[in-house]
Formats: sequence, C-alpha cells, structure tokens
Amino acid sequence: MRFLSVLTVGLLVWVGVFATVNAEDPRTELIGCGSVLFHLAANRLSLQLEEFAVCKRSNPSYDCSDSIHRAISDLQQGLFDLNHCTKDIR
Repeated sequence: MRFLSVLTVGLLVWVGVFATVNAEDPRTELIGCGSVLFHLAANRLSLQLEEFAVCKRSNPSYDCSDSIHRAISDLQQGLFDLNHCTKDIR
C-alpha cells in the first residue's frame, strides 16, 4: 500500500514538474529534470529502508537484500530517465 501511495505522489510530482517546464529556458528544464530524480531518490530510499527494517524485524536471519536490489534498479532507471530528460537541453 505504501508503494502505491509513493508511486502516486511521484507521478503527480513528475506531471506537475513537466507540465510547468518552459522549453525556452534550459535552466528551468534542468531544474525540472533534476527535481524528478531527487524526489524519486528521496522517496525510494525511504521506502527501501522501511521495507528492509520490516523484513529484518519479521525474520532477523533472513537475507533482506531484495529490497535493496529493487531500490538500486529504481534509481538506475531514474538516472536513465534523467539522462533522457537532459539530452536535448542546450
């Protein structure tokens, strides 16, 4: 449930940022692209820490690294999206 709320908030921020980006101002475009990545990183890392803590509390001897791998994958996708977002900024 928390994942869906984070995803929804992230999507709303993404739409809000890109709906207001003025294509004529490179600085504004860069700020918009960077804001999306920063928001993703902050929310995803928070979610990952929460998932990891819950996993360790429920079974201290279990390898809970799958939540870390999912967070890494999400952040790598965010970096890819940032690269795509900024490739035409001049």
